[in-house]
Amino acid sequence: MDYSIIGGKRRINLYPGVFAAKFDRRWMELDHKAVRSAMVQGIGGYFRAAKRDRAIIGLSGGLDSAVAAQIAAEALGRNNVIGIALPYQHAGKIEDHKDWQDANKLAAELGINFLSSPITLQTDATAEVQGIDPSSPNLTDAEKNRLGNIKARQRMIVLMDSAEQYGGLVIGTGNKSEITVGYCTLYGDSACAIDPLGDIYKTEEFRFAETIGTPAYIRERAPSAGLYPGQTDEGQMGFKYAELDPLAFLLFDKGVSPEDAVEFGFTKRFVANVLRRHAANAFKFKMPPIIQLPRPESAFTA
Repeated sequence: MDYSIIGGKRRINLYPGVFAAKFDRRWMELDHKAVRSAMVQGIGGYFRAAKRDRAIIGLSGGLDSAVAAQIAAEALGRNNVIGIALPYQHAGKIEDHKDWQDANKLAAELGINFLSSPITLQTDATAEVQGIDPSSPNLTDAEKNRLGNIKARQRMIVLMDSAEQYGGLVIGTGNKSEITVGYCTLYGDSACAIDPLGDIYKTEEFRFAETIGTPAYIRERAPSAGLYPGQTDEGQMGFKYAELDPLAFLLFDKGVSPEDAVEFGFTKRFVANVLRRHAANAFKFKMPPIIQLPRPESAFTA
């Protein structure tokens, strides 16, 4: 079955009967045992090559960070994984926040280290310098987006500094669905040493998480980066995972043309929107280009 988050609750999506009628969901199915092995071996090999054995993960209480933490614990040993909650809130105790509670509970169940590092003070200070009142209930969409980016980058500052402090590397938590349309913050949540989820679409990640035993209280949460109250990933992306993933699979994994993608039942507008987002955000996933400078002929010989 396929899932979408609607109204904050996980609902079964009824396509292909309704959406993308000619798309067969089985085309995207993964061998979850092989996926798990690849992720574990990939993390283990990367850390050995870097001569590091400690992983730092921003633990949000959501699916992506939970799966990444599980795989990291398997690859490196639970004692070598540090999950860090990075809450942003002004009122009440951090311990009363559901995100923190779920992250803390998961860390305890996995047996990994757990730390809390609130980002409220530094986020507000940066926002105010940039002319944003973070306490305002009337922020524009553009200001919400800017504040969300500030939060994401403040979180990564903490994670990268923690990696330096503990002699580790930051493990990323970006899935393929979000990478495809650039739903991430450059030098924020996209910054990491290695990303084990970068080649798995979110709809398939839900299934994979179930097979590796990710708790239901994690799997049934509405995916959210916690950028502002009521924010959900699907809402901010503008796409439901269950609709985005099959089209992205056809376009970017299988090389199907936009014209042929329409023949699978996708609307021309939807195909155009996905392609536009993909192209507009491609810069987020490439190293900055270096302009090659002209040099005079040299008499140097080795």
